[in-house]
Amino acid sequence: MKAKRTFYFGAGLVFLVTMAFAISTLAAEGVFISDVKQNPSKYYNLQVKIKGVVVDVTPEQGGLKSGLYTLRDESEQTIEIKTDELPAPGQSFIVEGIVTMKAGTQTPFLKELKRGGGNLLPIIVIGAAVIVLILIGILVYMLRRPVAMEPAYEEAGAIEPTRPITTEEMKRVAPAPERTVEVPAVPAQLEVLNGPNKGEKYILKRQNMIGREAGDVALGDPTVSAEHAQITFKNRKYVLTNKSLTNPAKVNKATVETRELKDGDEIVLGAIKLKFSKL
Repeated sequence: MKAKRTFYFGAGLVFLVTMAFAISTLAAEGVFISDVKQNPSKYYNLQVKIKGVVVDVTPEQGGLKSGLYTLRDESEQTIEIKTDELPAPGQSFIVEGIVTMKAGTQTPFLKELKRGGGNLLPIIVIGAAVIVLILIGILVYMLRRPVAMEPAYEEAGAIEPTRPITTEEMKRVAPAPERTVEVPAVPAQLEVLNGPNKGEKYILKRQNMIGREAGDVALGDPTVSAEHAQITFKNRKYVLTNKSLTNPAKVNKATVETRELKDGDEIVLGAIKLKFSKL
């Protein structure tokens, strides 16, 4: 089954690459002179390719190599091409240039950029053949590569065989026990009165760091310092200590550095108000 899918995928890839190469080749053939002459405004200042034969050569005054030459293509139309390297009459090639207009007559002509051989078919055929051979080689390699035998129960949808789980595996997959919070002998809490976490209540531990995003009590407000204050339970008392060097900590509107908290005290950190309550 996998071999068939691989084959179809490879065949589709070959087809797409070949089509892309053919499309790019057709696009590289350029335009006819009749197209440019019938609609010069469409091609003005654009780079085009024209395949034809040189029917006339006009050197510039005082120059031997530069000048104008006239090219005729399969549409039996002619166009003048300005160049720095005049070709010999009768030569057939593909010329690439910029479509320009003569100031007086508004007749289109080309400023030559480069020219090449007139028959690209052998190059196209060889390039396409090389690509196809490379892709066929990849397909043959993939089809010949040994495929590991898959268990029959995957095809039939049967239940996979089971085996006893060892003690070490049980330890690896067993869920970790939930962390418990050691509540002091005198329980208390902080309630957020405003800001992003309004209404949140935090049961206090023996040590509680209050900050903006991290810590035991994260308030999520930019006016709060990263580590703003700490509440410590010691000797059956809760004590608040300011930890910020730039932002003050206030208890009942008074700025404090260290303060024992009483039931119902209001704490202000930045723009956030907290209520301390004993439970």
